[in-house]
Amino acid sequence: MLRSKPGPSCQNRNEFLPGRSRTVSLSNNGLLFSIAEEVNSHVQEMNALRNRQTANELTESIREADEYRDKAYLALRTGLEFRGLSHNPSQITAAFNLLKLLRRRDYSLQNLSNRDQTVELTALLEDLQDSSAQSDLATVGLTAEAETLRQAQQGFVDLVDQRAEGEGSRQLPSLRSVRGLLRDDLTIAVVSLNFAERRDSESFSILVNAVSEHITEVVANARARRTRSETEETTPAEEFASAVE
Repeated sequence: MLRSKPGPSCQNRNEFLPGRSRTVSLSNNGLLFSIAEEVNSHVQEMNALRNRQTANELTESIREADEYRDKAYLALRTGLEFRGLSHNPSQITAAFNLLKLLRRRDYSLQNLSNRDQTVELTALLEDLQDSSAQSDLATVGLTAEAETLRQAQQGFVDLVDQRAEGEGSRQLPSLRSVRGLLRDDLTIAVVSLNFAERRDSESFSILVNAVSEHITEVVANARARRTRSETEETTPAEEFASAVE
């Protein structure tokens, strides 16, 4: 049977299986090699899923880009409102025309959700590309502000697309399904090693010892993180499998 040996505590639960500096080869045993490959594959998927659940590295950049386009929109809107109070009739008319375009959308679109704001700003920017709108922008001297808004909108959209592309390329399953597969694989691995050791203890002793150390590390780490509600005794295989729940 697998024996628990003292071993260093696992410092990162996400890295408790393959990837450590063990030098045991499974290439001579097709079944165990296949099991190890499956375990490694599911560990990689679980690590990727856990990493995906953490704050995305683009989240902060997207938040800052959204704030920037909010300010760009407010700068244009405030500028038009100010021109509407001008003593220059041509500026008053131009500002009135442009403010009508803004009011065709949500006038306080900076308060909308990111998705809705993107839709509204896209429509507004299309309106501002019209030749008459461009002429009015030149009249009130806000062409640069409109261009800043366009660039701010494009920068935000590019970041959102970049994040979506990164998340979509992984095509990962749910964490729950991978956890279940990994738990099953670990149980099969321990049972298979027990059987192999009974048949040829000399050949498998190094491998069994290495896996025993892993079991000790994982079980100790799991026990330190939570209090088991069950009081009945469990086998090493059961404890090893339950540690990934």
